[in-house]
Amino acid sequence: MQRVTKIVVAVASVCALAALGDWMIFEWNIVRPVEKEVRDVLAQSDPEDRYPPAAVRRAILAGFGNNESLIRMQVARILEFRMSSGTRRNVDRELHETLVAYACKRFTSDQLIGLYAVMSYNGNDHGMNHLSMRLFGKPLQGLSDDEAAKVVAYYWGPAYMAGHPDAWNARASHIRIAMDGSPNR
Repeated sequence: MQRVTKIVVAVASVCALAALGDWMIFEWNIVRPVEKEVRDVLAQSDPEDRYPPAAVRRAILAGFGNNESLIRMQVARILEFRMSSGTRRNVDRELHETLVAYACKRFTSDQLIGLYAVMSYNGNDHGMNHLSMRLFGKPLQGLSDDEAAKVVAYYWGPAYMAGHPDAWNARASHIRIAMDGSPNR
């Protein structure tokens, strides 16, 4: 009986050490590089993008069906692409995106929305404030709810939306309705 107890304790110890090792590997190989990339991105970003105004925040949330996990996954996808320079193959990329999304659970909703506003491609460069200036000639802070919805809608496919204004307006209308339940306020 003592021998069985010693074996059980040894196996449990090995399992506990393996789990601790896995956690340390995940922490050092995924979480820390993601956190460093996020700090670097936010430090270099436009404050208008980093801290989007309320109308833009509501439009982003509405565009994702008020589902923070979808925003987290999109941010993870963008982060993974930036960190790997787009060189990973499909299965490897999907696995790494999932791990990065898990690491992104440490970020607040405000940080995720800020990262989305900062890193998303707008057709020419990155950042919602640049797009707002290009489309409306004013920063994010000066946008109406309708204009904020149009800026967010543009991100769903910048090249497509630029060439299909009806689709862009339809997407913006969908976001606007989701923002507060009515197309006009």
